[in-house]
Amino acid sequence: MPAFLLAILGAAAVVAACWRAGRAIAPHLAPCLSFGVGAMAVSYAVFGLMITHQARMPAMGAVLAIAIAAGMLEPTELNWQPPPLAWGAIFVPFGVWYLTNALAPEVQADPNAYHLQPAVDSLRHAGFTSAITFYDRLPHALEMLFVPAWRVGASSAAKLVHLGFLFATLPVIMHLARLLKLPNTAALGAAALYFCTPVVGFAGTAAFNDAALVYFTLAAVVLALEDRPWHAGLFAGFCYAIKMTGLLAVPIALVIFLHRKQWKRAIYVCIAALVPCLPWLLRNIMQTGNPFAPFLNTWFPNPFFYAWTEQLLTADLRHYGVPLHQRLPELLVGSRLQGILGPTFLLAPLALFALRRLRSSALILLTLAAVFSIPWWMNAGARFTMASLPFLALAMCAALPTRAMGALVALHAVTCWPSVISLYSPQALRLYDFPVAAAFSIESEQSYMRRVSADYRYAQLIDTNTPPGARILDLHGMHPVLSKREFVSSWRSAEGVRLTDGLEFARASGLTSIRTSFREQPICGFKAALQTNLGHPWSIQSIDVMHRGTRVTNNVARWVSASRLSWEGPLAIDASPLSRWWTGQAGRIGDYLQLEFEQPVQADSIRLLVPIWQPLSYGLEICRAGQWISVDESNTPAPELNLRPAAIQQLKQAGVTHIVAPASPEGIGVLGERLVNNADDWNLEVVANLHAVYLLKLR
Repeated sequence: MPAFLLAILGAAAVVAACWRAGRAIAPHLAPCLSFGVGAMAVSYAVFGLMITHQARMPAMGAVLAIAIAAGMLEPTELNWQPPPLAWGAIFVPFGVWYLTNALAPEVQADPNAYHLQPAVDSLRHAGFTSAITFYDRLPHALEMLFVPAWRVGASSAAKLVHLGFLFATLPVIMHLARLLKLPNTAALGAAALYFCTPVVGFAGTAAFNDAALVYFTLAAVVLALEDRPWHAGLFAGFCYAIKMTGLLAVPIALVIFLHRKQWKRAIYVCIAALVPCLPWLLRNIMQTGNPFAPFLNTWFPNPFFYAWTEQLLTADLRHYGVPLHQRLPELLVGSRLQGILGPTFLLAPLALFALRRLRSSALILLTLAAVFSIPWWMNAGARFTMASLPFLALAMCAALPTRAMGALVALHAVTCWPSVISLYSPQALRLYDFPVAAAFSIESEQSYMRRVSADYRYAQLIDTNTPPGARILDLHGMHPVLSKREFVSSWRSAEGVRLTDGLEFARASGLTSIRTSFREQPICGFKAALQTNLGHPWSIQSIDVMHRGTRVTNNVARWVSASRLSWEGPLAIDASPLSRWWTGQAGRIGDYLQLEFEQPVQADSIRLLVPIWQPLSYGLEICRAGQWISVDESNTPAPELNLRPAAIQQLKQAGVTHIVAPASPEGIGVLGERLVNNADDWNLEVVANLHAVYLLKLR
């Protein structure tokens, strides 16, 4: 069967199951809303299969079949009316364009990095992988719908499922407009403004989750306005299960009921919202100890993620390298925020005129648009504005007379067509063309991916030149979905950070020796405390308790305690200057690392090895007869050490067999350049390369 027919079949089965299950469970809701109820039911049915490692095609097929069969028992009446011909001239071309792009194989970064990973795991493990990485810990409620679709029709089927939520959002916008007593023309105009927006088309035709988040956000607001607390709470909670930023929908639904002084119904919203969140929260609690992993690691310290890595990532995502005064132009017509809204939204202030015509309705819309734009201030990516766009579009269209509004929509449609976008923003991330050949299997998936995706070519390079079972340290940023190998990312887990830091430290090692000497005596412990606040983590590479020049730390029973990350304390006494204990976040006064011995040990000095960029003054204490006594320290440069063999040995102990790295004179490419140019010194072998990305094998 042609690939495009399999994609349509896989997506149609999932969408039909959501539709029919929704009609069976909630026939009293409008069809556009009951579809969401069915999507939640199917999503958690697949989640149950994934968590129990029963996510095989027979079981998933049975779930879809039961959902479809149950819905057939409930008669469905659709009162759908096609839009007027003039509006069809906007919706149809964009709809065809989106459909064609969705049928083509997935080439976008985030879907191939993690949105499609649960589907791949279902094939390899019949459930969730045992790996604990950054992306694996995010809630994946929408991705559960991708799993059965992908198993039938590959990435195109998952893209079509997501596109289904983009289409389903349009009647929800119309439904919201009717609730707010807005003209039908304003509802159509708002739907068209949202539908034609470039970032909406870009995200909605890929295996992202943003278009689905918009659908459930709108539906939660609609259900709250319709005075349905249980449904509003479920939809709002499911927003979090789709994307963590979707949690905003819960307080919004809650405020709507509190504003009406419906106290009991507000409680119902909270209870209902917790239900779709719990499976993902409990999974993280049981496996990492942090319900909100991979975030909030400062509040919930755990061995799998570092707060410092989280802080660096969120700081970078907050601005994408774009100064605050340039963010609005970049969002409208730029190229650095991973999508654009189009120049028409420069006229967004027109929405304020709606306050004069429709005071309460306009106030609701503008407030919702402002609140749901909050994620964009935390992550500057254009996709994070999508949840606010329908509310802003409704306010804009409601503020204008019919003809002026029609002209606004026509202008938006024209300026958002791909050939026009290329005139004013040639570098913008958007849908570029109609990939007809790839969409309808005229060109094979492999040929299409090789032609348009460098990341696919990198993945093929890896698969061709490594054996099955290879474990690869990824310093480049590979897309795991495209490869059959296991990758350890340089930042997505604590393990990846430790291994990468080990290589970096071996590349540019510089140590200071902090030594304290005292008369020979039995001691039962040692403590080093930080006496100043730092703007970076505090680390200790090694602690050596010495007696007459001999290291005795490893010869006695001991335990380690620390102010933070105490489980990594043993890394400071493992006799390797490459491994280290650190605070995992910015060091602060009072941070400490403490050794205690079950039996006193004879010692006359203690040596600490710390990086040269660390402070050189610590509060050092030894424990003698149960009393802690301060001792003085002296600082001397440590002898230069060749840590390269130890770094490679550390990789081997972690099961790493290869390294993939860029070789460029900036960023992490500096490390890759040193590894490639000095491969023999590192005991590495250059296996293959493509466009300055190198694959190296550990000897």
